[in-house]
Amino acid sequence: MERQFVIACWLFLIGSSLLIIDAIFKLASEISLMSLINLVEGILFLVGSILFMPDLQTDA
Repeated sequence: MERQFVIACWLFLIGSSLLIIDAIFKLASEISLMSLINLVEGILFLVGSILFMPDLQTDA
């Protein structure tokens, strides 16, 4: 179960990164309030995904 959780977190992180890449391309093609909001949304989503990642260190 722990392995599935880690895989899900990594997929969430990849999806968050793709959201930022899309927002950057949108901002490059058209500078508008919505494109800026999309970029901020992507950054916040990525930060939340990073903070949600489990600690991969194991106590030995």
